Amino acid sequence: MIKNAIVLAAGYATRLNMNISKPLIEVGGKPIISYLLKKLENNGITNICVVTNNRYFLDYQNILSSRVRLINDGTNSNEERLGALRDLALALKLIYSGKLEDTLVLLGDNLFEDDLSDFFKKYNSREPKKSLIGVYDLNDIHLAKNYGIIEIDENERIKSFKEKPEKPKTTLVSTGIYAFPSKILQLLDFYLSDKKNPFEGPGNFISWLIEKGYDLYAYKLRGKWWDIGTIESLEDAKKNFNG
Repeated sequence: MIKNAIVLAAGYATRLNMNISKPLIEVGGKPIISYLLKKLENNGITNICVVTNNRYFLDYQNILSSRVRLINDGTNSNEERLGALRDLALALKLIYSGKLEDTLVLLGDNLFEDDLSDFFKKYNSREPKKSLIGVYDLNDIHLAKNYGIIEIDENERIKSFKEKPEKPKTTLVSTGIYAFPSKILQLLDFYLSDKKNPFEGPGNFISWLIEKGYDLYAYKLRGKWWDIGTIESLEDAKKNFNG
């Protein structure tokens, strides 16, 4: 059973051109990250860590509960950023003094209506544990070009992951919700040691795992989902999100 969660919130919102960390943007009168943390707590997640950067560290410190561990990745600008996977690797080193444990990883600019209870049930029901990735059907092939595309088989096993393909094979997109068994997290340092791109994201890691023959599965979100990456998406969330 997963009891640990890492929320990645060290981006600089360059696409939005806003001087604020995206998870701190308010929707419905609350910061986006507050909805994520509430969903985690409601599902019995007792060990929560948020990774941010030096620019926004105090902003998070001012709003987060003392029960949430806050990690500063030490960067001050988009040019210095570590990238999501290296932020994840940093958090894993700091929160696990010994053996790694199964962990839920969330991108902090995620906004979705699902309460995640069924997601956790699906992950915990499979033995041995397999990585479970939250996906959302956009039902729009043109819009799908802007996202990481997931292709699955009849058993919801992930066959491929392609980042922003010109010709998407499906309209299923990765949502930034990942449940990783400890044995998969153990591979992260090895993966990163062989990569020249300093800004590797979770999608790159997923593609590599698939290529190496590891089984990963998709979980289709039932409610609506928003990627707060554009002003249009943010405005739509402000109008239609029902947390």
